[in-house]
Amino acid sequence: MVGSSVQKCLEEYKKQRRTHIACLSPNKECTIKARHVSKADIELILRTHNHYRSMVAMDKLANFSTAKNMQQLLWDEELASVAQAKTYQCTNANRNLDHDKAAHRFTTKEKT
Repeated sequence: MVGSSVQKCLEEYKKQRRTHIACLSPNKECTIKARHVSKADIELILRTHNHYRSMVAMDKLANFSTAKNMQQLLWDEELASVAQAKTYQCTNANRNLDHDKAAHRFTTKEKT
């Protein structure tokens, strides 16, 4: 969500599930300040993840089997938008963690 400050409740989300995380209003009790991911953040996240994925693929990490067909991780703006919407809910460890229910956080690229 580079530079974006508004979560997007896409029509497809509404059609499939009214309770999609991107369609919920932000939690008014949330005291966490919104922080958006910059291009530099994205590059660092991808570089770090892909470094460790490469280490696994080449069997260079102890206790991990060699991976076959390990693809490079790429950034997905829609998935980032859904993840950002989740942060606006401020769910904590003492509550029901609905974010683990994929039906509430799918993207248009996924079949539910």
